[in-house]
Amino acid sequence: LQTDSTRYEGRLSACRLPQRQGRMTAADGATYWGEWTAGERHGFGIAIGDYTMVRAGTWRRNEFVGERMVYTADRVYGIDIAKYQHIVGGKTHAIDWKRLRITSLDRAGDRRTLGHQDYPVSFIYIKASEGTTITNRFYAADIAAARRRGFPVGAYHFFRTTQSGRQQALHFLRTARPQRGDMAPVLDVEPTDAAICRMGGKEALHREMAAWVRTVKEACGTLPVIYVSQSFVHKYFDGLPHEVAACPTWIARYSNYMPVIHMTHWQLSPRGRVAGIKGDVDINVFNGSKDDFHAFLSQTQVTSTYTPPKQSKPRARTGKTRRRR
Repeated sequence: LQTDSTRYEGRLSACRLPQRQGRMTAADGATYWGEWTAGERHGFGIAIGDYTMVRAGTWRRNEFVGERMVYTADRVYGIDIAKYQHIVGGKTHAIDWKRLRITSLDRAGDRRTLGHQDYPVSFIYIKASEGTTITNRFYAADIAAARRRGFPVGAYHFFRTTQSGRQQALHFLRTARPQRGDMAPVLDVEPTDAAICRMGGKEALHREMAAWVRTVKEACGTLPVIYVSQSFVHKYFDGLPHEVAACPTWIARYSNYMPVIHMTHWQLSPRGRVAGIKGDVDINVFNGSKDDFHAFLSQTQVTSTYTPPKQSKPRARTGKTRRRR
């Protein structure tokens, strides 16, 4: 089946539309191999050449949904925590650091897994700060405990659209006190469309994100990681300043399907369970092998322990007074 712009090889329906299995090649060489229903890509398929990356996975009515993940013990899993892993049901709970194991990726139970879900925690991110004044009161004790246990650990900051990116970065650094060997700091960016509009739009958002990134990179010696949702990428990543675009990306997408974005980490569920932690925990998977993960750590870790600038002491009074003119 051939037109001026495409060539199709495979099964056809009674209406002479692509059906079941087939391959379509466009004039520019872009090709799709896979399943069809009534002339639309539907089911498993692979597309090459019409995007910046190969898309292999599930299609629905011509739209690529993503790769349906199967989870095994060979993947690299991590968690991120904040005060919500301490304050559960109005009560304060400690974390039992020696027991940490991921016992469920998602308590809804809809993940495709092979074998029993009992995975080591391979990395931990801990919320340190938010805006220019808010801190996580459990941060200092949690990161100290994680370091003592030998976990790869880092800190993250929750971005506010109403405050300066540089001032937020300074607040983060004073609170987190990144140390040499820590995982790269993270900027958590998840404002609403309305909040972005109020701050001046996409350009203002990019400017303040870039200010945060520059300040933290200068202090820590490594590019921070940017945490965003997949929908945020589609809306606001176009035209990013180069220093932000160069940062590794951590994508939140609560789905059975892997995000269709170049990324280093994927937050796949906010409803995981971890032995030693009360309540739900965010579960993440590194986008690569265990060897890839260790290489990533060595290439992106903090290289300079942050030391807050010394406050200048007020000059001592001499007891003498100056005559006012």
